Amino acid sequence: MSEPKKKTRNTSVKNNGNDQDKKANQMKMVNITWMDALDNAEIQEAMDEACVDAYDEHEQCDGLTTMAMEELAFPFPAKVLGEPVTVVDAVAAQDDTFGLDLVVEYEKNRYAIAAGSVQLLEPLPDGHLVLAAYLLWRGSL
Repeated sequence: MSEPKKKTRNTSVKNNGNDQDKKANQMKMVNITWMDALDNAEIQEAMDEACVDAYDEHEQCDGLTTMAMEELAFPFPAKVLGEPVTVVDAVAAQDDTFGLDLVVEYEKNRYAIAAGSVQLLEPLPDGHLVLAAYLLWRGSL
Protein backbone atom coordinates (compact mmCIF):
# COMPACT_ATOMS: atom_id res chain seq x y z
CA MET A 1 0.00 0.00 0.00
CA SER A 2 1.41 3.42 -0.92
CA GLU A 3 1.82 6.22 1.61
CA PRO A 4 -0.73 9.05 1.51
CA LYS A 5 0.29 12.06 -0.54
CA LYS A 6 1.62 14.87 1.62
CA LYS A 7 -0.32 18.12 1.41
CA THR A 8 1.70 21.14 0.34
CA ARG A 9 0.74 24.77 0.30
CA ASN A 10 2.19 27.52 -1.84
CA THR A 11 3.20 30.33 0.49
CA SER A 12 5.06 32.39 -2.09
CA VAL A 13 4.16 35.95 -2.92
CA LYS A 14 2.85 36.78 -6.39
CA ASN A 15 5.02 38.97 -8.58
CA ASN A 16 4.46 41.24 -11.56
CA GLY A 17 6.91 39.43 -13.83
CA ASN A 18 9.95 41.69 -13.65
CA ASP A 19 13.37 40.44 -12.52
CA GLN A 20 13.39 42.40 -9.27
CA ASP A 21 9.99 40.98 -8.26
CA LYS A 22 11.15 37.46 -9.15
CA LYS A 23 14.22 37.82 -6.90
CA ALA A 24 12.12 39.15 -4.03
CA ASN A 25 9.62 36.32 -4.53
CA GLN A 26 12.37 33.71 -4.35
CA MET A 27 13.70 35.24 -1.15
CA LYS A 28 10.29 35.23 0.54
CA MET A 29 9.43 31.59 -0.13
CA VAL A 30 9.18 29.72 3.14
CA ASN A 31 8.25 26.09 3.69
CA ILE A 32 5.68 26.25 6.49
CA THR A 33 5.68 22.59 7.45
CA TRP A 34 3.57 22.94 10.59
CA MET A 35 0.59 23.68 8.33
CA ASP A 36 0.98 20.49 6.25
CA ALA A 37 -1.22 18.32 8.49
CA LEU A 38 -3.98 20.91 8.99
CA ASP A 39 -7.43 20.43 7.51
CA ASN A 40 -8.13 22.91 4.68
CA ALA A 41 -11.81 23.12 5.63
CA GLU A 42 -10.94 24.15 9.21
CA ILE A 43 -8.52 26.80 7.92
CA GLN A 44 -11.18 28.10 5.52
CA GLU A 45 -13.70 28.24 8.38
CA ALA A 46 -11.27 30.34 10.45
CA MET A 47 -10.67 32.63 7.46
CA ASP A 48 -14.40 33.03 6.82
CA GLU A 49 -15.02 33.89 10.47
CA ALA A 50 -12.25 36.50 10.55
CA CYS A 51 -13.27 38.09 7.23
CA VAL A 52 -17.06 37.85 7.50
CA ASP A 53 -17.70 41.60 7.10
CA ALA A 54 -14.56 42.52 5.14
CA TYR A 55 -15.03 44.39 1.87
CA ASP A 56 -11.43 44.68 0.68
CA GLU A 57 -7.97 43.29 1.41
CA HIS A 58 -7.28 45.93 4.09
CA GLU A 59 -10.34 44.85 6.05
CA GLN A 60 -9.48 41.17 5.50
CA CYS A 61 -5.99 41.81 6.87
CA ASP A 62 -7.39 43.68 9.87
CA GLY A 63 -9.81 40.86 10.63
CA LEU A 64 -7.21 38.11 10.31
CA THR A 65 -4.43 39.90 12.24
CA THR A 66 -6.77 41.04 15.01
CA MET A 67 -8.26 37.57 15.40
CA ALA A 68 -4.80 35.95 15.39
CA MET A 69 -3.55 38.36 18.07
CA GLU A 70 -6.64 37.66 20.19
CA GLU A 71 -6.87 33.87 19.75
CA LEU A 72 -3.24 32.68 19.84
CA ALA A 73 -2.48 31.23 23.29
CA PHE A 74 0.88 32.61 24.43
CA PRO A 75 3.52 31.53 25.25
CA PHE A 76 4.23 28.56 22.97
CA PRO A 77 7.35 26.86 21.60
CA ALA A 78 8.58 27.39 18.05
CA LYS A 79 11.73 27.51 15.94
CA VAL A 80 13.30 30.33 13.93
CA LEU A 81 16.18 29.43 11.62
CA GLY A 82 16.30 26.06 13.37
CA GLU A 83 16.81 27.60 16.82
CA PRO A 84 14.27 26.99 19.60
CA VAL A 85 12.37 30.11 20.68
CA THR A 86 9.31 30.95 22.74
CA VAL A 87 6.55 32.95 21.05
CA VAL A 88 5.26 35.46 23.60
CA ASP A 89 3.08 37.84 21.58
CA ALA A 90 1.81 38.87 18.14
CA VAL A 91 1.85 42.42 16.78
CA ALA A 92 1.01 44.19 13.54
CA ALA A 93 4.20 44.56 11.51
CA GLN A 94 5.50 48.12 11.46
CA ASP A 95 7.14 47.88 8.03
CA ASP A 96 4.45 46.04 6.05
CA THR A 97 0.90 47.06 5.17
CA PHE A 98 -0.35 43.47 5.45
CA GLY A 99 2.04 42.13 8.07
CA LEU A 100 1.83 40.16 11.27
CA ASP A 101 4.90 39.61 13.40
CA LEU A 102 5.28 37.06 16.16
CA VAL A 103 7.34 38.28 19.09
CA VAL A 104 9.82 35.58 20.06
CA GLU A 105 12.11 35.25 23.04
CA TYR A 106 15.59 33.95 22.30
CA GLU A 107 18.47 34.01 24.80
CA LYS A 108 16.64 36.54 27.03
CA ASN A 109 16.02 38.96 24.14
CA ARG A 110 12.78 39.64 22.26
CA TYR A 111 12.50 39.92 18.49
CA ALA A 112 9.57 40.65 16.17
CA ILE A 113 9.73 38.05 13.38
CA ALA A 114 7.44 37.80 10.34
CA ALA A 115 4.82 35.16 11.15
CA GLY A 116 5.68 33.13 8.05
CA SER A 117 9.27 32.72 9.26
CA VAL A 118 8.30 31.04 12.52
CA GLN A 119 7.96 27.26 12.60
CA LEU A 120 5.35 26.25 15.19
CA LEU A 121 5.96 23.05 17.14
CA GLU A 122 3.63 20.35 18.43
CA PRO A 123 1.41 20.65 20.29
CA LEU A 124 0.11 23.55 18.22
CA PRO A 125 -1.26 26.42 20.32
CA ASP A 126 -4.90 27.43 20.49
CA GLY A 127 -5.52 29.89 17.68
CA HIS A 128 -3.15 28.21 15.21
CA LEU A 129 -5.93 27.86 12.62
CA VAL A 130 -6.38 31.64 12.46
CA LEU A 131 -2.62 32.04 12.02
CA ALA A 132 -2.69 29.45 9.22
CA ALA A 133 -5.61 31.32 7.60
CA TYR A 134 -3.63 34.58 7.77
CA LEU A 135 -0.55 32.95 6.21
CA LEU A 136 -2.58 31.43 3.36
CA TRP A 137 -4.37 34.73 2.77
CA ARG A 138 -1.05 36.59 2.83
CA GLY A 139 0.42 34.19 0.29
CA SER A 140 -2.50 34.82 -2.08
CA LEU A 141 -1.78 38.56 -2.47
